[in-house]
Amino acid sequence: MKTIVALLIWGMSAQVLAASVTAGSSAAEIQAIVNTAGTASANTVALAAGAYSLSSSLNADVNQAGNQAPAAAATEAAPVATASGPVPAAAAAPLTDKFLGPFWRLVAPAGGSASISNSHLFIAVPGGSNHDELAPGNQAVRVVQTIGNEDFDVAIKIDFPIVATEGGTSQGLMVLSDDQDFVTFALVTDGSSIGLRARTVTQGAGIDVLNDMGFSQYQNPMYLRLTRSKSNYVAFYSIDGVGWNEAASFSYARASTAVGPFASNSSDVPANAFPVLMSVSWFGVRQQ
Repeated sequence: MKTIVALLIWGMSAQVLAASVTAGSSAAEIQAIVNTAGTASANTVALAAGAYSLSSSLNADVNQAGNQAPAAAATEAAPVATASGPVPAAAAAPLTDKFLGPFWRLVAPAGGSASISNSHLFIAVPGGSNHDELAPGNQAVRVVQTIGNEDFDVAIKIDFPIVATEGGTSQGLMVLSDDQDFVTFALVTDGSSIGLRARTVTQGAGIDVLNDMGFSQYQNPMYLRLTRSKSNYVAFYSIDGVGWNEAASFSYARASTAVGPFASNSSDVPANAFPVLMSVSWFGVRQQ
């Protein structure tokens, strides 16, 4: 299994240390290199191409307490995870993960970034410009894993408060066939309230199958879940991740190729678009 050479840069104190890992090294060997790289301000661990390497690079500023700041703006296909196991051999069912597996990738066509801290994924959408999933094209910032065209049952926990007055934002789950054909299920804002919306997009045109802008059940944290059985989807929400409430059911026939959390913003005046910082503590896959 071959991937592209990866580079991890971790900021801690005041020295610089470089280390390398040979191709085909195990996850444990790679993790040992990362764990013992010293207390350097710019520790650099270069991972040779091999079964457990990443696909590009991850820059992360980590303070002495282990808190990680959001990474700088990243481009499409940059990873947001360290190597903790083998890359799946082929597209298949989604995999449960706390964003530590090597199978996640960041997609940010109009700018945006992602970082990991304490097993939380942070997706940052810049303010002052639109990152809309509809127009022009899918410009939402998302972190996705490749999946096969098969049934699934996935959920995420969103654990940063959503602010109703910051209108035009979305945070939720996205299931993609391609950039013009996808499904979203998200918490949304309109400037005065928080809503729950499910949407199908075909050839770039969106249809809201659920648009509840009076979503009084919102609490922080909030859990969102999507299930698929052939072309039939069901969207659920939960306040505790245990008891699930059905929000919508709908049909969508496009093949699935990727799934993961996303965040977006939009304003009629792009300069007024609000920034978004989404925090996701886990991506769960329930047994079918």
